[in-house]
Amino acid sequence: MAKKAKQNVDKIVKKVNKEFEKTSSQIEGLVNDALKQFDSLQNQVQEPVRKLLKEKGPVKIPREFVFMDRAAIGLGAAYLRLGAELNFYRLFNESLEGFDIEKVAARQAEAKAAVGLD
Repeated sequence: MAKKAKQNVDKIVKKVNKEFEKTSSQIEGLVNDALKQFDSLQNQVQEPVRKLLKEKGPVKIPREFVFMDRAAIGLGAAYLRLGAELNFYRLFNESLEGFDIEKVAARQAEAKAAVGLD
């Protein structure tokens, strides 16, 4: 009886392995198709951006941005080292005080006009 049970188990294992191989190849095919579609979409997005960069020139990051980014990282590291705890909700709301969307839109329009992106 044990020998027959082992044979049945072996048959089941073989069937499961065969189905697993089929499923694995199907999944591999689906993943490959998805990757091809992703590459196609990526190219559709990249080409217009590359063309625009060639026409308008490279993007120049303002020095102020680099300075503020480095300052934020440095201060964050110092605060972590000191074990400081911040109330980010309060800080976020304080940073929004005096925010005016019209002023931002005006500054953006001015900046776009200055580089010819009307």
